[in-house]
Amino acid sequence: MPIKNAITLAFSSSVFFLFACSIGDTETEASFTKTFIHPNLSMADYLTDNTLAADLGKQITAEWAFAVIVVDRTGSNRRSVASCEQAFTAESRSLTPLRPAEFSAYRHALLQCRALGMAARLQAHRESFIGHLTLDKQLARRLPPSLAFTASVSEAERQRRNTALRFWADVTAIKSVNPLSEHESEYIVDGGSQTVTLLARGDMNADGIEDVLLRVVNATAGGSYRASHLFLITRADADSDFEVIAEYE
Repeated sequence: MPIKNAITLAFSSSVFFLFACSIGDTETEASFTKTFIHPNLSMADYLTDNTLAADLGKQITAEWAFAVIVVDRTGSNRRSVASCEQAFTAESRSLTPLRPAEFSAYRHALLQCRALGMAARLQAHRESFIGHLTLDKQLARRLPPSLAFTASVSEAERQRRNTALRFWADVTAIKSVNPLSEHESEYIVDGGSQTVTLLARGDMNADGIEDVLLRVVNATAGGSYRASHLFLITRADADSDFEVIAEYE
């Protein structure tokens, strides 16, 4: 199966069933609720053996139905990537696709692998300081500035260095919000849009505190730029702001 077709199929068919905790500001063991991730959060459409869809952990090592040749900058280190595990190794060695036409699709596959990997590690949390998250305009006044709309790597780096920025809304003026589902909304901003999807909730870094996994897709008007990001965010206590503990793009 061509890589572009595989990526398109996987992203169009993925449906995420998400855990929602109580509406209060905090959740303790007394009000504990188990996390849940829908089985459609998987790499099944990428795999040669899609019977592994029920086992998130096995999908990390399972073979894809296609392979991508990746190389280092000199071209001397070349290998074939045909699983999430191999893609993680390639990324750690700064290997990228040999064929430029495969770069975007490969990055999408790698991001899907990251989401799957974090979901596979998901544990029941003991405490939560997140409360109810509604994907509305007010959310931009709660989440970190890392989620702000950017149309280039240099712009994102300038924002990261600006310590005066506290929230997403400090950087990006949200014009309007179009709810796409209970767990996904499109944020209309100057020059483009951001589509935010709540992928998972629960303890994803084994500290006992609830985390939230978000996917943010930034797109400029007219489609000249489109980039996907994963953000793992948390809130350490009731007096703290949300913070990003892991980011992938």
